[in-house]
Amino acid sequence: MDSSRQIYDFTTDNTNFRLFIKYRTKRRLGKNGNYHSWHFTFSKDDLDEIFGFLDEEYNLLLALVCGEEKLYESEYAVLNSEKNKAIFRK
Repeated sequence: MDSSRQIYDFTTDNTNFRLFIKYRTKRRLGKNGNYHSWHFTFSKDDLDEIFGFLDEEYNLLLALVCGEEKLYESEYAVLNSEKNKAIFRK
């Protein structure tokens, strides 16, 4: 199992969703040196799981976590199910 990802199921009063979390701890300096870039790699197993969740109509949220040693400097993005379908179905 890939240690750079986790999957959790959530149930709330309003909805159910599956959260697929990928995280990185190393950023890259951008081409011009004025921004940081985070590169996320999805293994074949990751993609097979994501496609399976989308095929089964899960409400799938994808969280991309950019972890820093000082947690308050970390960043994250969360993509909703519609964005995931648009990205992964191309």
